[in-house]
Amino acid sequence: MALVATNRLSPTAQQNMVWLLGTETLADVAVWADQYREVNKQTSLWHYVDIPPEARSYDRDRDCPRQPGVTAGAPLDRWRDCVVDRITYNRERLADLSLDRADRANALKFLVHLFRGL
Repeated sequence: MALVATNRLSPTAQQNMVWLLGTETLADVAVWADQYREVNKQTSLWHYVDIPPEARSYDRDRDCPRQPGVTAGAPLDRWRDCVVDRITYNRERLADLSLDRADRANALKFLVHLFRGL
């Protein structure tokens, strides 16, 4: 899937990918988040959403856990710990020009990995 995505990138997107990842390809980084998770356990929940079998649809309050110590409606409740929120979170980080290159590269790696599982 990462190879297909790479072939569909615009020339500008390909340039940005090389700027962020250097010699690594999207296929090279597709499993990066699994390795990262070994050291950063808090990202484990980012890999899935746990919808009960009897549910008819996704419900963020039910299916996407809050980060530890964060209460409902608090400013830090903007991002929760499931794949649905973390795709949006990493998309925003990738586009945030105020972040350094390494942070934006990590956001791209997470996006490649999280979309790979969908």
